[in-house]
Amino acid sequence: SNTDTSWSPLATFGADTDLGNPYDVVVSSDGLTAWVAEIVNHRISVWTRFDSNSTDWLRQTTFGSSGGGLSNFNQPAAVWASADTCTVWVADSENDRIAVWHRPDATSQEWSAQTVFGTWGSGATQFDAPGGLSVTADGLEIYVADVANNRVSVWSRLDASSTNWKPKTTIGSFGTVQASLNNPRDVHVLPDGSGLWITDPGNKQVDVWRYGDRN
Repeated sequence: SNTDTSWSPLATFGADTDLGNPYDVVVSSDGLTAWVAEIVNHRISVWTRFDSNSTDWLRQTTFGSSGGGLSNFNQPAAVWASADTCTVWVADSENDRIAVWHRPDATSQEWSAQTVFGTWGSGATQFDAPGGLSVTADGLEIYVADVANNRVSVWSRLDASSTNWKPKTTIGSFGTVQASLNNPRDVHVLPDGSGLWITDPGNKQVDVWRYGDRN
């Protein structure tokens, strides 16, 4: 294993291309593609490099624009990509929903809006300023930091071809004691869905949860 503890800057990108307040980034497992949530520009920008040794990142494309329609975003706060890099989930914060975009294959630059789910509110099918999100490796469950509702909202679908996402459960509620959350901002779920980490800034801590039925 690597015992070196020193880190050094390798590259920067976007400063000269109007990268509007980059708020979140997710990178493909091969390290060659990055998706950036541009919260001010109300879009996702896609960046690529030729190989893992390259420090030259180029903007491949962008998708989304300001608004409330299917192909729009309003302050996208977080982004997550599937393992095959063909599906992207976006926390569309001020539209209080999750947006799902798709492309036909991993070489395509043509992204299209597939579906959205969630509306504003505090009910089971609603969000209030969704923030960070994380998706299981099979792409069947999504965990969303539902910031102003002080919870993590879990949604699922039946199979990888389905666009019908349904609420499964919520985790946490407002408070300062164990099992409580205060404006959770980000979330990371293990690939098999058995463990969950939540940044809980209102309580100045990170919360770790475990799904009891999974070993």
